[in-house]
Amino acid sequence: MSLAQIKRQVEYYFNDFNIMRDSFIKNEIKLSKEAGNNGYISLDIMLKFNKLAQLTTDKEKIVSSLENSKLIQINEEKTGIRRNPEKKLPVDDEIY
Repeated sequence: MSLAQIKRQVEYYFNDFNIMRDSFIKNEIKLSKEAGNNGYISLDIMLKFNKLAQLTTDKEKIVSSLENSKLIQINEEKTGIRRNPEKKLPVDDEIY
């Protein structure tokens, strides 16, 4: 699997459209913040997404694919990812 495909899939999970309607990701971000992890979602949790797991289960590959992402940030330990806080979420209202 190419790194570009992995990056595209992970960025899809965190893009404006998907993140507003994906209650699983929204809940994981909330749990991460409550646990003091600044909204980073563990790569183990990300691998519960079938499409990502079908592309790769290699966490190093996932991290490598996201190193130059403008949308996704990787934590220092390289064990979790989050949406770049500078990329403001659209307002969560009836439109979504």
